[in-house]
Amino acid sequence: MLLDEIVITYPNYEIKTCQTLAEYSLRSLTVNDELNLKSSAINPNNAAKLLNKVLYNCIIKKPEEIDSYEKWISMTTFQDRQAMIYGLYHATYGDEYTVSNVCSECDKLSSYKIKLSSKGFTIDYYPKDKFEILKESFEVLLPVSNIKFIIKYPTLDKEENVLKINDNVNITDDLEIYLFYVDSVIYNNETIDVKNDLLNFVNFIKTLPSGDKKILNKFIMDNMLKYKVEATYKANCKSCGATNTINIDFVTQFFRSL
Repeated sequence: MLLDEIVITYPNYEIKTCQTLAEYSLRSLTVNDELNLKSSAINPNNAAKLLNKVLYNCIIKKPEEIDSYEKWISMTTFQDRQAMIYGLYHATYGDEYTVSNVCSECDKLSSYKIKLSSKGFTIDYYPKDKFEILKESFEVLLPVSNIKFIIKYPTLDKEENVLKINDNVNITDDLEIYLFYVDSVIYNNETIDVKNDLLNFVNFIKTLPSGDKKILNKFIMDNMLKYKVEATYKANCKSCGATNTINIDFVTQFFRSL
């Protein structure tokens, strides 16, 4: 028997995404997948795209609407990806996870083994139909400049487009959020699509009055971060006994596990 005749059955995990409500079955990572993900640390701007590629390659069952990588990134939101990363982690490493936390009281570092699927883990699902969230938009009036912004839930293709211009222009995190969430601008009853003119939109954002920025930030934080995967656990510090709340970001923790 030859090595290439060996058939490997990979562990898999089924997950329903929290915003588009798409159902996927994901196989575990292979050694080659892990090597590819580790290489992304060399260029942070490539990390998200590489993660997306690996994640898509691990899909073994997907909705019929998704027939290509391009279709998948255009129909998958940031929070959907968080849910899928949870599924990928579960398929690859199982339910147990080791997390480190610095105590808020004594500043000592403690490590804990937790079960990801325990009561601290929740998925808040979008309450309407599958993929309906992709059509949803919100109009936000910026009162100082009297300009309206159309806000949408960001998808992975938007992220990849933002990262392309970030290779040439250093975009800070506080500006990046607008590139992800703002779909268009309305001024004097004319709608201006910003998706294909992100570089000019960065410069435009910098000219906004600070009061408008605060309104926009508040709207995004209050309305656009719903329907998500959350993992929040309570743990007692091993040095002083104080109770700490540990919030797990699945993208960050996933890379730490490689």
